[in-house]
Amino acid sequence: MTTSHKNISAILLAAGTGERMGKIFKQFTEAAGFPVLHYSLKSVRDSTQINRIVIVTHPDKFAKTHEIVSKYNMSTPVDIIEGGRTRRESALRGLEHLTGTDTDMVILHDVSRPLITKEMVLAVVEEVSTHKADGAVVGIPAIDLLFQTDPDGYISQAFDKNSFCYGHTPQCFPFEELLKAHHNVPKERLEDVDNVELMKRNRKDVKIRVLRDFHKNHKLTYPHDIDIIESLLKNSDDRGV
Repeated sequence: MTTSHKNISAILLAAGTGERMGKIFKQFTEAAGFPVLHYSLKSVRDSTQINRIVIVTHPDKFAKTHEIVSKYNMSTPVDIIEGGRTRRESALRGLEHLTGTDTDMVILHDVSRPLITKEMVLAVVEEVSTHKADGAVVGIPAIDLLFQTDPDGYISQAFDKNSFCYGHTPQCFPFEELLKAHHNVPKERLEDVDNVELMKRNRKDVKIRVLRDFHKNHKLTYPHDIDIIESLLKNSDDRGV
């Protein structure tokens, strides 16, 4: 089945409180002239495959989120809902909000990665819609040494970095299967894990592919990251409204 026959929704995760940014709501921090949320919303809006957008935001930031959305000529329906305490809770709220919308596939993206492009969105969608994989995520090959340590900080195992990737977003999954994975894996055991781990725990033979071709996907985590992201955004040709 081709992408054009799929009903695809996107969930933008924007409910974080920015603990590592000094409790600054980083999704609303300005970068290269626009709020960080702007870039994810624009890339998803410009991806013609998307039929509905859900923004999961902090309850204190509903007005700010509406203000940003209102600046767009949105032909795609946009719903703004309240997020949870953890990323997993926020993702689940977004998924449950889509129940009854005939969504076949869902894209999830952390808006603290403002360098998302419509090409990334298309790539993960195509990987799943053509049934090559049960899920697809953007990632990059690991470039650092990887160690497992014990509670005292001593190395218990070293890993071959060539076998590992750093996992990013966007991610894409069949909607019903991801929702089932969230419901089936107990929250009390895994309160804040990624969708990939939930999918793998729910079905052992699930095949999720990492797409490694997108290297400029830096995440805003610490205050110094804003300078890196602004530099990369200023070299982009596609950052306005």
